[in-house]
Amino acid sequence: MDSKHDSKRLKLCLICCSQAKRAIPDSLLNTIDAYLIEGFQRDDPRFGGGLCKTCYQTLLEFRQGKFSRCLPNWFQGYSEMSNFRCKRNGQQCTCILCIRSERIHLYGTSTKRKRGPAPTQIYKKPGILQLCNLCLEPITCLSDHKCKRIDKGKEAAKQLLQTASPRGVKRLAYELIREELNDTGSAKMSTGGRPVKIKKINTSGPNNNNLPHQFKCSDIDSLRLKNNLSITQSLGIAQEIRRIVGKSAIEPNLKKHIQTSNKVFETVFAVTTYKDRPLVYCSNILEFLNIVQLKREDEPVLYRFGNDLGRGQTKLTLSILDTLEGENQRNKKTDMSKSGVKRCFVIATILDIGETYELIEKMIQLTNIESVFKKYGSSRVIFSSDLKLVNISLGIGSHASKFPCGFCYFQVTDESDEQFMERTFEDIRERNQKWINETNSNVRKLKDSKYMNCKDQPVFNQISGKVLDWVAPSSLHLMLGLTLRIYQALEKSYPRARDWLASINIAFQPQHGGQLAGNECRQIMSKVQSLKSFATIDGQLEIVEPYAEVLQALNAVVVCCFGNKLLPDYENAIQDFVQKFESLGIAGRMTKFHILKSHVVLFIKSRGNRGLGWFNEATLEASHYDFLRFWARHQIKAKDSSMAKAHLLKAVLEYNTLHI
Repeated sequence: MDSKHDSKRLKLCLICCSQAKRAIPDSLLNTIDAYLIEGFQRDDPRFGGGLCKTCYQTLLEFRQGKFSRCLPNWFQGYSEMSNFRCKRNGQQCTCILCIRSERIHLYGTSTKRKRGPAPTQIYKKPGILQLCNLCLEPITCLSDHKCKRIDKGKEAAKQLLQTASPRGVKRLAYELIREELNDTGSAKMSTGGRPVKIKKINTSGPNNNNLPHQFKCSDIDSLRLKNNLSITQSLGIAQEIRRIVGKSAIEPNLKKHIQTSNKVFETVFAVTTYKDRPLVYCSNILEFLNIVQLKREDEPVLYRFGNDLGRGQTKLTLSILDTLEGENQRNKKTDMSKSGVKRCFVIATILDIGETYELIEKMIQLTNIESVFKKYGSSRVIFSSDLKLVNISLGIGSHASKFPCGFCYFQVTDESDEQFMERTFEDIRERNQKWINETNSNVRKLKDSKYMNCKDQPVFNQISGKVLDWVAPSSLHLMLGLTLRIYQALEKSYPRARDWLASINIAFQPQHGGQLAGNECRQIMSKVQSLKSFATIDGQLEIVEPYAEVLQALNAVVVCCFGNKLLPDYENAIQDFVQKFESLGIAGRMTKFHILKSHVVLFIKSRGNRGLGWFNEATLEASHYDFLRFWARHQIKAKDSSMAKAHLLKAVLEYNTLHI
């Protein structure tokens, strides 16, 4: 390069070609590449090598995303530099840059004469400015560009196409592209105007999996949901994908989509205070259902409500199912179970308040879910919770009382096989009112056969008919309770049972004095053969075998009717388990065993012979941990403050948006 020419061009501003005050810094190279000259190099002899104060400050704002200022007009003399070649053999350079630089000093010094923009300059709103590779004229989105030298190139290309064979033209194009490809398998082909980006891909596979793919905004939503990503993390991943694959790899306006979608339920949720704690609830449940149906484009066949305490919050949840057929129906777009926790909504939640009758009644009243019960009837609505919450919602005593069953007037001291009269909502209200009027709310009189432990009115004021028509028999907790009772009896007879549990990697949960989780119960039932082998080594097989048979019988019941698929011989499986369980002598005062024995078959038949998996409370239990991950990003320590209200509401809105 001509050193004299290079030193002279350093005096000139890259954009307006006025006196440069500083060299072009490294921090602005990417900005110049994005808004001015794609592929710009500082040693390009065709351009000025510095920046004036105005252009430098404006480019700094461009880098920060601020476009309130405008760049001066592009120096028109650059069109004369399109064919520039450096002089050799000490010849004096007579280009327009050298002539212009003779009148100004090197950047960094000032002149006595003040310079400014020409009075005829018109500043335009900044746009992405590119230069024609042939004539160096600016190409903007505001004006059409007609290259002064493009006609010659077109003529040559046209003549080549007319004279050469099609195979020869393709071969020539292939060779040119292959020469331009770099180590990463990509290239930029410049033919005048904006360069064409080319990337090498592998199409040898049967499905062409390496072909470019654009991630939709819904795909990013699925990633957020499955991997518990915050909004910032999601946008960061999208930015990285764009950097590696290309800007078109992500659907445009992702940030706007996330901000808009998080507000889709904003008008149907509200927040209030209950005992100095924030309570978020759905203020218009019917409108909420309309929004969900509009988004999912499915016709719901079952609305499953549930209420429970978990992870420090008492929640009221809703699952909307569009089918009750098949074993494991999944959403085709997201590959998520339609009845699972990833499609569950939180329609009310409160912080650090236990599950009391007053709180459950408050939630039911605020959300007005009874309007859904009344509109769709018992055939399309079910309330599914654990047995404790079922009794609280019905207004009857706990499971330690004399009449603990929420579905009938079963008496714990009665060991007969007679069928007990089923509970109805009308009868519970009547017996409660009678207890209040006749005993003046004397708690000691509740166990009388006239009152049947009806200590409160049901929280559902508008529902009538049998309880079993509206409330599911809590199949998950039936399995947990029965498995735990069998194991406790086994451990009393065979103390080494705890060592067997350790050998199959099972430990009791610390909640409520030690419990087994659902998956651990299933593992105990499926590992019966290893239990027998363990006992055989100790010479205790005769003691263990009756309990092993009961576990196998319970496993058969779970397989037959506790899942989504109902097997034909489920009634025989239940009868077989009942006989073996009763033979162990451990069925006394156990409400869960009574419910399985007396109510499960009736409930299955009333629901069109469908498995209990569609109606159980497993999704409700899983929602505690699922929602905790969202709340962990928004929670604050002062849970009685106004800020806690806003943060809890924000967590609920984000959670429900991603679960559509």
